[in-house]
Amino acid sequence: MSKRAFRYFAIAAMLVTALFFPRLVLASLITEIEPNNSAAAAQNIPNSSFTSDFVAIITDSTIFPHVSIDGKGGAGSTNFDFYRFTTAGSGIILDIDNNGTVTPTNPVVDTEIAIWNSTGLLIGENDNMTAPVDPGSTSLANSFLRLDGLPAGTYTVAVCQSPDCAFSNGFGISGTPLPSGVSYLLHISLIPEPSALILLGAGLVGIGIRRHLKKR
Repeated sequence: MSKRAFRYFAIAAMLVTALFFPRLVLASLITEIEPNNSAAAAQNIPNSSFTSDFVAIITDSTIFPHVSIDGKGGAGSTNFDFYRFTTAGSGIILDIDNNGTVTPTNPVVDTEIAIWNSTGLLIGENDNMTAPVDPGSTSLANSFLRLDGLPAGTYTVAVCQSPDCAFSNGFGISGTPLPSGVSYLLHISLIPEPSALILLGAGLVGIGIRRHLKKR
């Protein structure tokens, strides 16, 4: 299947889902739990937290299983936030939504993000997304990172304050910690293998058509 045909198939599956299964439930939202200031203390995100429910601010939310994390800043000179999750492989999207700058009345934070594999190898990092902005952002200052072709395994993500974060192998991180009172929303999406997406799309189309015929 060509990339164009695959994209059209994915869009068709998404449209069928929106037509026949509108707003099933809200997406999974997890509250950050401190202390999670190092890789050793990373907050675990269980596989059961990921959902494929429609969420307007998440890219391809009905196609890619996703979870959202409500993160906060905190006191201390090492307040970097770490999260850990596992995936069956293929791809990962990390997406920060803030939509603003830090002010007394709008305490969001300009972030940087990084991700390591289970051995501590740094495999990606991002400060600012490239145009166009994703569905949940109004500013390119929000972090966005997509990695494809990853093996199954456990991955660790870190969030710190832009612009002077430095990441390194061995889960290394330095720079400006997340100050107390600020907030951010981190979306983690898991991209399945293309064959799994085709099966998912076919299943959604079949279920949607069957439900539609029953109503006639």
